Amino acid sequence: MVNCSISTPFAEDFVRGLSPVMMGFLIFLLVMSLSTCALFMEMWVYLSRKISCTHVKDRCLIVLSLFPVIGVAAQLGLIVPRSAMLADLLSSAYTGMALFAFFHLTVAYLGGETEMLEKLQSVECTLHVGPCCCCCFCLPTTPMDKRAYSIFRKCVSQTVVLIPILIIAVLWADGEVFPGEGTTDRRSQPQG
Repeated sequence: MVNCSISTPFAEDFVRGLSPVMMGFLIFLLVMSLSTCALFMEMWVYLSRKISCTHVKDRCLIVLSLFPVIGVAAQLGLIVPRSAMLADLLSSAYTGMALFAFFHLTVAYLGGETEMLEKLQSVECTLHVGPCCCCCFCLPTTPMDKRAYSIFRKCVSQTVVLIPILIIAVLWADGEVFPGEGTTDRRSQPQG
């Protein structure tokens, strides 16, 4: 069996091997990625003029830049096939960071942690929501208090830390991070 990481083409070979239809599709995707970046720039100018609080503005920009970052990373992963895992790492890490920023942006819009907890003290938080936990009716509803806020904050924080660590672990196991140090280094094995 041939190892896929060895047979991954270089960017020049990949682009040279594309048919005209596939090249047109690749150009269309590039235009779409660039238009997403242009829309983000427009939102950046708008937020810079309209929002004076730098904390809220920075969090908004992090959340709004999620789509251009993922679009550009996916485009680079498509054009340069050998960088696909790195592009996936970038996308996943930035998604976790944007989720963390969105959580703190929500808290900021509700007036901060203490004011948010005062406003939401009578709200029961349902934990069996989609897409993953919609069938887990055994999960309890919990009041929104300081303890629940702390748990929710830790759950959101773990995405910032765990996703990049897991992707790096997969790269290490494949021998991509430190060649020859992975669990199975197939480059030194003869191919059959």
